[in-house]
Amino acid sequence: MENLHGIKTVDRDFIQVEGEDAKSFLQSQCSQDIEKIDEKNLSLILNPNGKVVSLLRISKFKDGYLLDLDRGAFDVVNDRLQKFKIRVKVSIQKANFNVLRSSDLTLLMELRERLQLNEFLVVPFRWNEYEAFDLFFEGEIDSKCAEFSAFDRISIGFPRFGNEIDESTIAQEIPGLVENCVSFTKGCYTGQELVARVDSRGSNVRKLLTSFEVKKSLPYSVLPGSKIKLSDTKQFEITSFTATDDQGGIGMGFMPRGVNFHVLPEKLLINDEIEVFVKFSPFS
Repeated sequence: MENLHGIKTVDRDFIQVEGEDAKSFLQSQCSQDIEKIDEKNLSLILNPNGKVVSLLRISKFKDGYLLDLDRGAFDVVNDRLQKFKIRVKVSIQKANFNVLRSSDLTLLMELRERLQLNEFLVVPFRWNEYEAFDLFFEGEIDSKCAEFSAFDRISIGFPRFGNEIDESTIAQEIPGLVENCVSFTKGCYTGQELVARVDSRGSNVRKLLTSFEVKKSLPYSVLPGSKIKLSDTKQFEITSFTATDDQGGIGMGFMPRGVNFHVLPEKLLINDEIEVFVKFSPFS
């Protein structure tokens, strides 16, 4: 089969949740209202202390639900769900699907017909201004598709497990996370208290995810964990970065509270050694 322009592969982990109590179980564990996942399908799994375990998407599937999450997040999410599976009739199992993404639903459905898929799922993906559709299916695809790359992800500001999200993350530190993933009208769920308390206090947090662009060439690739010096006491923590064709790059990281990035000098130091031109852009 020829190359498929306009369709990209996406690397995801999957968890299948089934059983008599699947709906009520997920309702008690997810920040999103399971009753309304046809309208909003993104959710958070939180620890009891309210810190983010993972960002995931919930879809109705067969007699239960399918959770898709960042590749590499399966173990931590599975462990977290299994820990709270107490006296409920629920099966939690790993599932395997390929994922193809396109902003053109017609193109994606035409591909499904050409592949003669009998079992599949089409799920919307929305983040900030970006809208697309994902095709979940089992089996292989005899085609060469581009990958939904780090550049694609960073361009739309979508946080990733292990980069922007770890055991220390508070939901309000990532713009869009609460708006897209949290219901304030559903019943109680594990970890709810911290999210509600920070929201009631105006969502004031110690750091905020921000995008940035390096406008001049770099002598080396910038790795997550690198720091951009903002002042003698404050640093910008880089969580994701990818190079661009002009040998600059784009990335994301956490801007500490109290920094006015509008008055920062254009030239800043990365890792206290390389002076580069940096432009910061907050996520709306």
